[in-house]
Amino acid sequence: MNVRIDIPRFIDRLDACFNRNDMKAARECIESWEKEARDAGDERALLTILNEGVGCYRRTQKRGKALKAMRESLVLAEKLGLTQNLSGATIFVNAATTLSFFGEEERGLELYVKAAAIYEKEGRTETYEYAALMNNEAGMLYALKKYDEAEAMRESAKEIYYG
Repeated sequence: MNVRIDIPRFIDRLDACFNRNDMKAARECIESWEKEARDAGDERALLTILNEGVGCYRRTQKRGKALKAMRESLVLAEKLGLTQNLSGATIFVNAATTLSFFGEEERGLELYVKAAAIYEKEGRTETYEYAALMNNEAGMLYALKKYDEAEAMRESAKEIYYG
C-alpha cells in the first residue's frame, strides 16, 4: 500500500495536544499516526512522526520509547538519504539532545558534530537552528565537565541569537 500521510494535519493535531499541555494525548496522537504511517508504508511520514515522538517521549521521560524512536529515526534518515542535508541535521540534533537528556552524553556528542558539519556545509551557521544546536551541545559539554568548551560554545550561540 502506498498512501501518503497528511503530515501537516498530524502536526496540527500534535500541536493542539501540546498547546493544551496534554502529553498523554500527544503520545496517543504520535502512536496512532505512527501506526497509520507504517500501515501505509510512508517512510518519510514515519520519520517525521518518529522524530516528533523522540521529543515528546523525552519531555515525558519515557526513556525506552524515546531511545527506540530515536534509533529508528536515525536508521530511516540513512535509508532515505537524508543524513547529509538539513533534515538529517535536525534528526541528529534531536537524537543528541535525547541521548544527553538520558545521560548518554558521549554518544550524543558525535551526533552534534555531524549536525554542525551539515549546517556549516549548507552555509547555515548564522541561523536560530544552528544557535540552538550550539546551546544544546554546550549543555552536554557542561555535563561532561568540559566547562571552557561549553562556555565558549554558549557565547557563540548568544552572538547568533542576539547579533
